[in-house]
Order: sequence, then C-alpha cells, then structure tokens
Amino acid sequence: MGIALGSEEVEAKTSLGLGRLYAPKLKLLIEVEGRKAKAEVRISKAENEAVINDALIEALGLEIIKPKEGIYRFTDEPPETKRKTVKPEYW
Repeated sequence: MGIALGSEEVEAKTSLGLGRLYAPKLKLLIEVEGRKAKAEVRISKAENEAVINDALIEALGLEIIKPKEGIYRFTDEPPETKRKTVKPEYW
C-alpha cells in the first residue's frame, strides 16, 4: 500500500532538526491495545518507519519506560506493568 505524497508541504521539527514534510491531507485512526486516537499523516524522506509524536503518545495514554528496549505501559496501569512494542515495519 502506498500513500501519495501530494504537493503540500509543511515545516516541522523533526529528529533531524527543522525540516519540510509532505502533508497528504490524510488522517488515521491509530489503535494500540484497544485504545484509539486520531493522527494526521506527515511524510519525511529521511525516515523509513512510522514515528509518533508526543501529542499522539499522550492521546493514547502511553507511558514510555525504556525507549531503546521498546518497553511501555498505559498511564492507568500499575507501575509494575510492562509491555513490549511490536517489531517495526520498514518500507
């Protein structure tokens, strides 16, 4: 499945600094373990996997415990709860 880049671009802070991203006027409903949040799609030529921002992390109620290891829990779960993220999909 592909997403048309479109012609609209927006300026945004990225992991590489300030940059231009494609804004294809596409919104997604993101679901993690039954919790849902809406997100606008932005496409960077510098990334090869999906990246979520702090607003989406908060909207989904995620609490990142160990980012490098991919360990997280939901904000309403007990502190001892630990979940492992799924393996990334590259394109």
